[in-house]
Amino acid sequence: MKLKLPGLVMLCLLLVSGALAQSPDLDTVYDDNGVTFAYNSDWEVEVDDISVVMFGTYNRASVVLAVYFPEWITGMLSDPDDLPAALAALMIDFEFTVDDVRPLGLKHGRETVIAGVQVDALDGYALLSTLSDGNYALMLGLGTEDTREDAREILLLMAETLDAGGTGGPRTTTANPTPGPDTDVPATLDDYGGEWETAIAELERGGLISRGGSLVLEEDYAFFDGVGSWFTSLGQGRTHQDVVVAGELTYTSGSTTEYEACGLLARVQASNRGATIFMEVGLNNDGQAYLLDAPTTGDTVGLVLQAGVDMDTPQHFLIVARRDQVFIYLNGEQITDGTERIEARSGSYGVALIGKGRDSRCEARNLWVYQSPYLEEGVCQITAPRTANKRSGPGTSFGQAGQLRAGASLTAVAFAVDAGGRRWWKLEDETWVREDVVTAAGDCDDLPEE
Repeated sequence: MKLKLPGLVMLCLLLVSGALAQSPDLDTVYDDNGVTFAYNSDWEVEVDDISVVMFGTYNRASVVLAVYFPEWITGMLSDPDDLPAALAALMIDFEFTVDDVRPLGLKHGRETVIAGVQVDALDGYALLSTLSDGNYALMLGLGTEDTREDAREILLLMAETLDAGGTGGPRTTTANPTPGPDTDVPATLDDYGGEWETAIAELERGGLISRGGSLVLEEDYAFFDGVGSWFTSLGQGRTHQDVVVAGELTYTSGSTTEYEACGLLARVQASNRGATIFMEVGLNNDGQAYLLDAPTTGDTVGLVLQAGVDMDTPQHFLIVARRDQVFIYLNGEQITDGTERIEARSGSYGVALIGKGRDSRCEARNLWVYQSPYLEEGVCQITAPRTANKRSGPGTSFGQAGQLRAGASLTAVAFAVDAGGRRWWKLEDETWVREDVVTAAGDCDDLPEE
């Protein structure tokens, strides 16, 4: 087994010339060989039996990036600190050095280490990360002595998108029936308060959501205190209709006579007057868990979901909003029965406090939002994890016909395969998108080929 960085002499020439694409956007998703990550569609990509190697630019500096498949990495080590040993096993044909191995904190929270490396004439960083399935993937970001920090920066951006995957081809799933009172929706959740990945996996297994979604945002902590009506907006510009919202609320009442509330918000449509259209789930100073839906019609719906909630301890909410349905779990216990209805609309997210006393305080921890596709029988839904270019035909030789914005979805009506063997989805608006820059969910296998 050996490290494969093809054509090191040619690579060094590329690094000197910088004659490569200049865009740094991570607009394409690789999903095969046990791993998934995002990269730039303008980069030159080579895939072999142990890795993906990419040549591109970032901040106008030429870099080479490599991702080594978990199949080859996991068996070499028992701990991320074994990074030098893994590199030694791979680089038997190259002169290399490793220094300053240290832990790295990334937003996904999984154990990761980074180290400085030199490989022959190249200089940069190696990163080893634990994936959500317990395996490891190794990444390299290399440049010249002058561009190694650019290589590090793009390596870290890519590492935030790195995880277990590897289905290959279009990522599809089948539609779930719409949950309702007669549907076998899980009454309890085991993984409601941990990492978002484990919570989502449990919701998928239970049939509450379909596969093919993506994380919208993740925040460790947010709070308000004092007198007033407070609202902090999260995820502006990343609006969705069908979402999972989760977070732990700690609420301290400042008044026993006037109404107070501490809540998580979704489907927010804000104006200069604040958040006037929203769905809110939270706690009030009567010891109640509540649901509010303030729709575009102006007819606010308010429901008490559970009384006698212990306000002296943190309370964890997990909310699944699907079109006009909402399923709410409090500390893992379902407190809705499937008959509750909310207005189907999209919006952003937030945390809010209505405080009437100086001691009023609303704290939110482990807050995250996940976009989940709503799948209808017989429909193939195409969603863009990141903004993707649409074309007038099935290939890059066709002109650009707009963009499918991050988080947006359209129905696919057909598909075509280009000369390189890549599938293109024909969307309901008569435009086309390439399969590796979007996710496909639903009944996609029976679409006609054009």
